[in-house]
Amino acid sequence: MLDVLILGYGNTLRGDDALGIHAAHALHDFYCNDGGIRVLATSQLTLDLAEDISQAQRIIFIDAEAAGSPGHIHREEVLPADEKVRFTHHWTPRTLLMLSKQLYGRAPAAVSLTMAVGSSEVGVGLSQPVQRNLPELLERAREIVSNWRLADAENRVHSSTGPEVELVRR
Repeated sequence: MLDVLILGYGNTLRGDDALGIHAAHALHDFYCNDGGIRVLATSQLTLDLAEDISQAQRIIFIDAEAAGSPGHIHREEVLPADEKVRFTHHWTPRTLLMLSKQLYGRAPAAVSLTMAVGSSEVGVGLSQPVQRNLPELLERAREIVSNWRLADAENRVHSSTGPEVELVRR
C-alpha cells in the first residue's frame, strides 16, 4: 500500500487557481525517487480518483482558496462527508474520501493544504503573493509527510518490542 498520495489540483488557465498544479509538479520532483509517495496533478477532482485514494495510507490535497489574504496558507484535517454533488467540478476532498470508503472500503487519513489566491482571472502564471509563499506551502507538505513517517516509524518500534511474555508462578 502507498504511504502518501499527494493530489494537487486547479486550473492552469486561471492565474492563481493553478497553485495545486504547480505544487504537485514541485513535490513530484522532490519525491520522484520515493516509491512510497505518489504525486498527482489534475485539473479537477473526479470520481476516478477514489480508487487512487483508497490505495494510500494518507492523503494531502493541495488547492487554491478564494477566501483570505493572498498567500495565506491554511491546513485542515479532512473527514469523509456525504455531500450532494451536481456537477463534476464540485467534487471535494470530503466527497472523494466518502466515495473511497463506499466503493473500496476505506477512507485514509487526509489533510488539505490551501493557499488564498490573489487572482483567478483568465491568465497564465501565479501572482506575486502566491509565488512568494509557494516555497512555504511546499515545506509544509514535506513536513506533514515527514511527521507521518516519523509517527509510523515510532509505531513500528513500539509494536516490534517482541512478544509479550507471561510470567507464571508455580
